[in-house]
Amino acid sequence: LVAKRSDAKAPEKNERYETKEPSVPNVVMSLIEQAKTWTSEQRFDRAIQLLERAQRIAPNYSRIYLNLGRIYSEQGEPEAARQMFHRAESLAVNEQERREARRALSNERVLWP
Repeated sequence: LVAKRSDAKAPEKNERYETKEPSVPNVVMSLIEQAKTWTSEQRFDRAIQLLERAQRIAPNYSRIYLNLGRIYSEQGEPEAARQMFHRAESLAVNEQERREARRALSNERVLWP
């Protein structure tokens, strides 16, 4: 048993299941934006390189994995895409990111053989 402090305050209902957005360096955001540009130009190899670099800097940022999953899906690599979407879901810091990852997973399942 753990003794509770009398002045301890329980989190508000809307605070209980949400965590704060991780502090992500500007360079990571820049790499993600550059990767989106390369993706739109069908230069998936370059986009993946940039996202992998961002991943080394901020390995727990779910947006990196969502973008990698989308690229792998575009390239016809459903297993790699699925792994990235699962990773994004596990790292999501709020319900919106979790829903986005789940939606990507359900869309990807349609493409699986």
